[in-house]
Amino acid sequence: MVLAGRSEEDKETCFKEKFMPAVEKSYPILIRYLKDSGSGFFFKSGVSWVDFFIANTVLSLNGFHPELFEKYKELKEHCDRVHSLPQLKNYLEKREKTPF
Repeated sequence: MVLAGRSEEDKETCFKEKFMPAVEKSYPILIRYLKDSGSGFFFKSGVSWVDFFIANTVLSLNGFHPELFEKYKELKEHCDRVHSLPQLKNYLEKREKTPF
């Protein structure tokens, strides 16, 4: 799905017709895995690369479409939890912010 050079209206239509159905299908599955682990992360044993990957994806998507996480607040909370880990918090507070 190439969006470069398209109008804002085309981008919004593409978002609603292509991206949102994928969100509606996959986000509840992610939330179920998160809840089933019981650890606050995606695996019972604790934080893993999966948590970092999903947290970073959520952070990026939240910059473009924060309304997504009004319905899927568990994923935003997970992102905040990962980014609050002491090993990451200091780095994340000092790194250059990427404009959305």
